[in-house]
Amino acid sequence: MGCCGDNKKKGRIKVAEDIVEGAARRLWPASEMARWRMEICDGCDKSTWFTLPEYLAWLAENGIKVFKNFAQLEKLPPLEIKEYHTFAELYCSICKCNLDGKTRVPDSECLLDHWKVLDSVLTKAERIRRFYICCRCSDNRLEVKDDNRGLRGVCRLSRGFYPTAKPSNRQVEAVLPNGEPVVIEEMTGDCLADKWALTDT
Repeated sequence: MGCCGDNKKKGRIKVAEDIVEGAARRLWPASEMARWRMEICDGCDKSTWFTLPEYLAWLAENGIKVFKNFAQLEKLPPLEIKEYHTFAELYCSICKCNLDGKTRVPDSECLLDHWKVLDSVLTKAERIRRFYICCRCSDNRLEVKDDNRGLRGVCRLSRGFYPTAKPSNRQVEAVLPNGEPVVIEEMTGDCLADKWALTDT
């Protein structure tokens, strides 16, 4: 999670936060992005199946090494590759993460770059589709931006802003209902009203 990709530079606190976030997100249905990521991980030859006691035994056996490299567990030898067995869950043998949790954390990265296609293809079209769903949603309202210029949308459920004025190469342009141009951040989380789900056409 935080041990993967650029996030590992943020240290142990970030890793711990991502582990907690991944565990918490497992209490709700997985987002589209998480499901797509999990399919990739399930087909990866670096994935392995461990039960919780087996994983805890590995942690205990490598306790000091795990503590020293907590933010970069990929430095430790890979986990043993095991086939599915009763009560086992999918782990990455490289980063040592529980994949059902890791795949649900939006800013987590695959160390092997297997998610790059999905991360770039939650595509401009998909982000704009979600944005326009938010624009029409009764749980959203428009408010004046902090700099007192223009409007932004606010979700009453998540308290999140769906357009932003901060430019980024991971954002796309769109237009508010009042005609104002805005920039949309990656919308890779979950819609709490479950209105982003793809429907069969």
